[in-house]
Amino acid sequence: MNSKIKFIIILAVFVSTLGFAKGAFAATAIYRSVGPSATSALATGASNGMTIASSVATFASTDLPTDVGVGDAIQYDSDDNGSIDSIIFIHARGGARSFTVKKADGSAPPDMATADLNWSLYRAYVSLYNSERGNENDSLDNAVEDFDNWDGVGDYTDTDEVGRDLAANNEQWNIACYASGTTADSTAVTIDGWVTGEQNYIKIYTPVSSTEVGMSQRHNGKWDDGKYRIERDGPIITLLSKNITIEGLQIYLTGSNLDDPIHTSGASDGTYHIDSVIIKGLRNSSNMIGGIAVHSSTNVVMYVSNSIIYNITSSSSARAGLYLSGSTNTMYAYNNTIYGCSYGIQRDASGTIVAKNNAVFNNTDDFSGTFSILEYNACDDADCDSGTGNVGLDDAESDWDTIFENNNNEDVHLFHSDTQLRDKGTDLSADVNLP
Repeated sequence: MNSKIKFIIILAVFVSTLGFAKGAFAATAIYRSVGPSATSALATGASNGMTIASSVATFASTDLPTDVGVGDAIQYDSDDNGSIDSIIFIHARGGARSFTVKKADGSAPPDMATADLNWSLYRAYVSLYNSERGNENDSLDNAVEDFDNWDGVGDYTDTDEVGRDLAANNEQWNIACYASGTTADSTAVTIDGWVTGEQNYIKIYTPVSSTEVGMSQRHNGKWDDGKYRIERDGPIITLLSKNITIEGLQIYLTGSNLDDPIHTSGASDGTYHIDSVIIKGLRNSSNMIGGIAVHSSTNVVMYVSNSIIYNITSSSSARAGLYLSGSTNTMYAYNNTIYGCSYGIQRDASGTIVAKNNAVFNNTDDFSGTFSILEYNACDDADCDSGTGNVGLDDAESDWDTIFENNNNEDVHLFHSDTQLRDKGTDLSADVNLP
C-alpha cells in the first residue's frame, strides 16, 4: 500500500477514535440584540471613522453611546464605494471605541484598514418575538438585512423563519435585550422549531457587565421601567424548544384575562434555566396557573433562581408564583422571593420540587403540596415551622415591612440591619443540582 494512503487511513481512524465529530468542538457563539420598537440608528459614521483589525472594530474620534453592546448590528461600506455591503455584530465591548465583532455566522470579518464613514449601528431586532422568527430590523439596508434567512429564501421582506438547527450548525445563540427609553416589548413569544443541544442552547438575557455594554440594561433587584421589560396579557413566553436560559428580564401581565408569564405547556424532554427575572401580575385575573408554570409537559427540568415573583392571583381559583404538575417533571427553586400570590410555590398532585433559600410570604398558602426537599426557606405560615433550616415567621410578629426595604412598593431588598432573614440561608455554591 502506498505509504501516503496508509498514513491518511491511520490518521482517519485516530481522529474517529478521538470523537472529533462536528459537535465535539466548542459551539460558535452568535449574538443578536433586541430593542423594543428601536428602528432608528443608535450611532452613525459621519466624521467617526471605523476600522477593523483581527475582529476588533475601532472608532476613531467619538465614543459610542453607553447603551451600545453585544448583539448590536453595524452595517458598513467595506470597499469604500459609497454603498452598504457588509454587516457585523458586536460580541464584546473593550471600551467606548473598541468592540469585538463577528460576521452573522460568528466568523471573523475581513480586516478593513481604510476608515469607513458610512457605517451605522442598529439593534438587530425590534422585538423578542421578531428575533425568534428571524424578522430583522427593517431599518437596516436591504443589501445586508437578511442575515438570518434560515430557510434560505434570501428575502429581505422578512418572511417568518421556522427556527434554526443549532445542533447541526454547532452554534450557541445569545439574544441580548435592551431598554428602549420607557417603551416596553409587547408581543407574546413562542420559542418553537429550534433544534438545540446541551452546548447548543439559546440564552435570552439583559446585558449587565462592562464587557457587554457601557450601561447595564438589567434591573437592580426592583422593577425598573427604564430597563428592558415585556408588558402584555398572557401567555408571554412559551417554551417549547429545549435548552433555553432566560436571565434578567422583567415581565408584567396587564389586563384582566391572563395566562402564564413563562410556561412550558406542551414541552417535552427540555431543560430550562430562569434566573434573576422579575415577574408581576394583576391581582384577581383569570386563567393564569403560575408566574412560571410547568404543566402539560413531560420530562421537563425547570431551574428557577434569584428571581422575584408577586401578585399572581385569580378571581376564579388559586394561582401560584411557581407551579409544577406532571409526574415526570422537576423544578428546582433556589433563592427566590415570592409574595402576594394565591400559592407561593405549588406542586399540583405530581412531579418533583426541590426548594431552598426562598422567602415566600403574604400568600394565601406559601408552599402547597408535597415537596421532595424544603430546606432553608422563610415563610409566614405553618409550612416553615419544621424542616432543616426553615425559618417560620408569624405574620404579625415578623412584620415583613421591617425585613424588606419596602415590599409594599415592590422593593424586597433586605434591610441592612435585618436579623430575621439575613445569613439564615445555606451556601448553595456546591449544590449537587444547581450550584
